Amino acid sequence: MSIERGCYYGMEKTAARIWKLLEQPKTRGDLLQALVQEYDAPQELIAKDMDIFLQRMNDNGIVSFS
Repeated sequence: MSIERGCYYGMEKTAARIWKLLEQPKTRGDLLQALVQEYDAPQELIAKDMDIFLQRMNDNGIVSFS
């Protein structure tokens, strides 16, 4: 939820899992490894989808990269 933007963000399944994993700061590599271990999909596909999701979250000011 973003009070400043007046938006509520809902996440399902994989997006919710990424959000949960990000409760503690993680590198991109650590996050990718955790997802690869949990999901039965090619690493390249997981990485692509994860990067798209993280970029959208960053664009909306929900996460930031350092």
